[in-house]
Amino acid sequence: MSGPGATAHASSRMQQRGLPPLVLDWLQAYGRELHDHRGATILHFDKRARRRLERAVGREPVRRMKAWLSAYAVVSPDGHVITTGHRFKRIRRDPKGPRSAVVSTVDVEMRYSTALRLSVC
Repeated sequence: MSGPGATAHASSRMQQRGLPPLVLDWLQAYGRELHDHRGATILHFDKRARRRLERAVGREPVRRMKAWLSAYAVVSPDGHVITTGHRFKRIRRDPKGPRSAVVSTVDVEMRYSTALRLSVC
């Protein structure tokens, strides 16, 4: 999905970080959604998402792609993928609600992509 649904920034980040397009497709289909309180949605694989993925595509493909299951994607409200990356820290949820997120590893990317979006508009 590095085509029309992803920004140029997201496509270059996928290439730089070695994320295959299949992982982005899996994130969009099976990943858990967390909101960042800035309008964007963060997709990542938690335990439940990995189970759903295993049921859908089988255990062996998931086992082979395990190195890429630490990936995340930040999606804008209009559905475009803003950026992608690998998680090195856990994604912490906001204690105010189960579906909200405060994400330390994504904060820097979000600030950069927000500035990028503002400069493009």
